[in-house]
Amino acid sequence: MNKVTKKKAIAVVGAMALLCSCGDEITEITNTGMSSVVAYEDLAKCEDKNEGELVFVKDSSAVYLCSDKKWNDINGNDGKNGKEGANGSDGKDGKNGTNGSNGKDGTSCTVEPLKDGSGYNVLCGDKVVGKLLNGEKGDNGKNGNDGKSCTVKENDKKNGYDLVCGDETVTITNGKDGESITGPKGESCTGAVLENGNIQINCGDKTIGELKNGTDGKSAFELAQEKDETITDIDEWLASLKGEPGQGCTAKEIEGGVEITCDGKTVTVKNGKDGQSSMAVCGKESYDPETHFCYNNELYLLCNGKVYNPKKELCHNKLIYGSCGELYFDPSKQYCYSQEIYDLEECGKNTYKPKMQLCDEREGGVVYNIVTIEPKGTTYSKTWMAENLNYKVENSYCYKSKTENEAPEDCKDKGRLYSWAAAVNKAEDECGLGHSCELEKDLNGNIKGICPDGWHLPSKGEWDDLVKALSDVSSSVGSLLKSRTGWDDYGDDSDGNGFDSYGFAGYPVGYGVLYKTDTGEEIRFDYEGLYVDFVSSTQGSKDALYGLYLGNTYTDAKTTWISKENYCSIRCVKD
Repeated sequence: MNKVTKKKAIAVVGAMALLCSCGDEITEITNTGMSSVVAYEDLAKCEDKNEGELVFVKDSSAVYLCSDKKWNDINGNDGKNGKEGANGSDGKDGKNGTNGSNGKDGTSCTVEPLKDGSGYNVLCGDKVVGKLLNGEKGDNGKNGNDGKSCTVKENDKKNGYDLVCGDETVTITNGKDGESITGPKGESCTGAVLENGNIQINCGDKTIGELKNGTDGKSAFELAQEKDETITDIDEWLASLKGEPGQGCTAKEIEGGVEITCDGKTVTVKNGKDGQSSMAVCGKESYDPETHFCYNNELYLLCNGKVYNPKKELCHNKLIYGSCGELYFDPSKQYCYSQEIYDLEECGKNTYKPKMQLCDEREGGVVYNIVTIEPKGTTYSKTWMAENLNYKVENSYCYKSKTENEAPEDCKDKGRLYSWAAAVNKAEDECGLGHSCELEKDLNGNIKGICPDGWHLPSKGEWDDLVKALSDVSSSVGSLLKSRTGWDDYGDDSDGNGFDSYGFAGYPVGYGVLYKTDTGEEIRFDYEGLYVDFVSSTQGSKDALYGLYLGNTYTDAKTTWISKENYCSIRCVKD
């Protein structure tokens, strides 16, 4: 079943599982609401106050019921054979028990709409076991409050007028001499009083709008009279509002912008970046992106030319500091992990975060992200590489490269693909296709292979342990390990991406296959976006090994046989 179909079916399956548990009784269910969480560990504590609550857990596609102060998985299971009958309990001598009969096969359930449109019948086999009723219609909303009237008041400080509506104020400033880019003079505007008392604004031969009197307010003319008692004639007052003719301007295109000259004064307007205007708007204010940035409709100065997150970072002395709890730190020297601040350490020419990253000192120092996987409710705890290994050895390639030195950038992002012999640090004629070999283990039974110091190749057992631990919290282990991007869709445009719930970031890099040709052997690459195979240190036969397989059409994960002809990815695990 693809993911889209699963999501549509979850609510019905959960409801049917609950209904079927009631035997042949018919239960009318009127409360059809159901909350959901991403993972089992996100479930709230099961207590008396939420007794009977149903919650859908997304990453396991399962429904849980809060009962007897614990969460119970109510997904249906296959019926089992009956056990032998027990002796009677009436105080008399018991008779020999007889074998129980096999349990009946469960009947599948369907949902069909009620004829009156009030909801749905839930049918299991040929019996109606419950109803899902539609909710009642909501009450009509209440009437809204009356709008607030507006007034206009002169603002001498800003050379304009304040427009006040309720408790909100907008200031309209008087315009300056109009400037034209193409050359013609600007047009002055006039106002005319209409019969309804509004003032019509005309610019040239065009009417651009009206100034309307507020319901409870005063006209602009009346407000002007309050300020100046000498104003008595409205026509004279309107004439005094006329602006002077605008000045003619010329424009000349220059490199990187336009040069505008008005009355002997020249202004240069630079082109915006990426086709954007040189000015931007933040809320109701315009700003220059060269000096400021907008965050949550508020303006902030750039920090030494850089944008930062004011809620999580602090700009001080032209440096951006990160926040860690209530403290701040310099990201160029420190990092935050579990609300504690630690110093960065050197890895060759790079720096790294020891709590969050691995330093492979080979090849001048390479840094890898790591993750400790500890599923809640289990005792499992292992630290894994959260990226594919990118250590160049013989018989390792970047995806689709013809030689071992091609596509280094592709290797940096996706790691290299290795033959199994290369992974265990052996020659092809010793451990490659057609050869069975013994591998040396350390005191802990691990095989280091080509992993960095302190790390080793996972065995089949370690891959199995990881899958088992995750399966205790979800039936979709593959989805928990797959990256959230990069996976191809499948069937009805269903999404093949995963949840990456633990930061493992299993990316579908595909794999290479070694083919024999008339001229020798040839490596071919394919399946990017579809599959990824991770090697283990466990050899299955002279022609195959064990490894972990993830696919775009699968929500689970499994260890499987992989041919030694295949070139696969490596994830190391900490000793």
